[in-house]
Order: sequence, then structure tokens, then C-alpha cells
Amino acid sequence: MTILIASDYNSQNTYVNSIASVLKESCKLICDVNAFWDSNIKFDIVHIQWPEELFNWLLVNEDAIKKLKERLVFFKNMGAKIVLTRHNEKPHKINDLGNKLYETVLNAVDGVIHLGNYSLNHLKTENALNVLIPHVNYNHLVEAFNESKAKQHIGFSKDAFIYMTFGAIRNIEEELQIIEAFNTIKTKKDRLFINNTLLMRRKENYKGKTILYLKHLTKTWLYILKGIKFGQQRLSNNELKYYFNASNVVVIPRIGTLNSGVVFMAMSFGKTIVGPNIGNISELLKQLQNPTFTPLDNLSISQALFSSKDVQRRNIGKENKKYSDQYLAPRVIVKMHLKFYNSLLK
Repeated sequence: MTILIASDYNSQNTYVNSIASVLKESCKLICDVNAFWDSNIKFDIVHIQWPEELFNWLLVNEDAIKKLKERLVFFKNMGAKIVLTRHNEKPHKINDLGNKLYETVLNAVDGVIHLGNYSLNHLKTENALNVLIPHVNYNHLVEAFNESKAKQHIGFSKDAFIYMTFGAIRNIEEELQIIEAFNTIKTKKDRLFINNTLLMRRKENYKGKTILYLKHLTKTWLYILKGIKFGQQRLSNNELKYYFNASNVVVIPRIGTLNSGVVFMAMSFGKTIVGPNIGNISELLKQLQNPTFTPLDNLSISQALFSSKDVQRRNIGKENKKYSDQYLAPRVIVKMHLKFYNSLLK
């Protein structure tokens, strides 16, 4: 079997890398976006992860859509089966051309991989083989550190109880809802760390803008006094180890998202998780007894954050880790991919 995964093998998000590294042991594999456009190899499977990645995450135009249609027809005429993993319900850039990009791919696919039952039941693609294959874990990034030392390494006291968010903040409302709920339930030792903030993103250059800079510093210190700190940039995989080890509870602040890789990263580190009861996210959290909340509902979010302390004491994080190790390991997930590919080829 010859497979093209049209994605960046060396992306900082190692989801594709984890799968491709094992998959190449069983078949001929090319994992590269450029090969989608340039290669004339006869592939059995052409597997698209994120349609936007085919265009380097840049905005598309009508010519790009036309080029994509032609390339998909080329692969199908060569006998390839087109597969899409449904990471998103909607395009990252929601506009007419973004929607057209997704429609173009979905109209061409022979098979769709869904990462949860919600997606499988609500986003099933007609005239295609739909299957559930869970998100792979991130065990290859896990390195256990002493929790107290990890907290001190990132600037927190060793006895702090830390609620921490990871990943890109999509809009300010995601941050505000968690901050408001945290302020409702916080105790003296509680801390909230929001990574990759939009709300408190520092302007690149305050030169000649002394008053704006002082306002920014004042606002920052007011939040620190309330036990809230912000990270300005995406963390490297090496830095992630310290932050995950330091966190007591990982909070998923999403409002309208289908999936979140942070859930599986937190499970891999054996952490208790608080997340929204939307999309595929709530399915696994509820199954493993992690608290969930209704997005933008302060009472619901506050209750979930408050109850997470008891959940953390009951060591639900250990159960998250156990499940992740057993059911979400790369070899388990790749075996499911291969079975799906073979079903398409039959």
C-alpha cells in the first residue's frame, strides 16, 4: 500500500508525526504537503488532515479552489482513495471561500475519519465511508518532573493549586469566561495561568507610547494580584513538559470547537481536565468523570472548576493516563487507520 499524508511531518503539533512514524513501518508512506501538489506517484490513499494546510494556512481564492479540484480529480483518476480526518466542523477562517474549500474536499472524499461519536453522528459525509478513530495520545512528549519543582521553574509557589489553559485562544470570550468563573471560586492558594493570551497580549512596540505601556503593566499587576498570570507565546514542546507537570487541573476554554488536542495532551500527562460539553470534547471527559461545563455560563464553569479539586484528589488524572496508554497509543490508532484504508481499497 502506498500512502500520501498531505501534512507537515515536522509540525509542532505532533499528531500527524505520531501516526506517520508508525504507519511507515507497514507501508510506503510520504508525509508532505508539497507532494500533494508535485508528486506523480500512484498512491492508493491520499489522506488530508486540515484542508487549510494544503495552502500553508493562508487565505484561499477562487484560483486556489480550482487548482485543488483539479488535483483531487488527478489523484482519483490515478486510482487513489481520498481520505479526510475531520479535525474541524468549520474552516479556521469562516467565510465563503473557506466554506468552499471544505466543500471541495468533502465532495471528493471516499472516506472520513471522525475523532469522536458526536462528529460521526452529526457530521457524517454522504457517499463516503465514515469511521470513528480516536485522537492519538502524546506520550512521546511526556517527561515526569517533581510537581513542586516544576511550579517553581515556571514562577509559581510550590504549594499553589494551578488551573492552566493551553493551546491558542480563539477569541477573548474564551479567556473572559474562565477568568470570571475563577474569580468566583478562587481561594488564597489558587492560581490561573492562561497561555497564548489574546486579552493581555503585549503590543510589539511601546516606543513613544509610555502611557499605553504603563496601563498595560498596571493591568498585568492587577491580574497577578488576583492570582492570574498570562503567557504571551505558544510554548515549545520542551517548555510544555514543565507547564503540564506544574498544573493541577488543565482547563479547556473552548466555546464552539469540535475537537481539542489539549484534552489528549493532558490525559497523556495524567492530569484532571475541565472542559466544555460540546462537540467531541465532552464525550471522553464525561466517560472518565472529568468535570464539564456549559460555555459562557458562569455558574456552570464555576461549579466545574470548584468540583475539579475533589476530582483531582480522587486521582482521576491517573485514570485518564491509564485510558490514554491503553486505547490511544500510536500503534493502536495506526492499526485502526490501516484497517480503514484496506476497507476503502476493497
